Amino acid sequence: MVVSFMGIGVHGTPVGNRLDVLAISPDGASATKTMAAIPMPAGRFRSVVQGPDGFLYVATDEGDIHQLKPN
Repeated sequence: MVVSFMGIGVHGTPVGNRLDVLAISPDGASATKTMAAIPMPAGRFRSVVQGPDGFLYVATDEGDIHQLKPN
């Protein structure tokens, strides 16, 4: 599962955005988290989806769409 976050610096939240990749165990009782590198300028995420090619696509407030590929 991929979860997107955006911190705006209110009430101690960090400023910026990030994607966390969660590997959930088959029984759902535990998960490990990896922060994904975001190879794009900071922007407000509107949607993160997996395309038919298997890659993730991030849409931002500015109307940009970025394809994310593993390193």
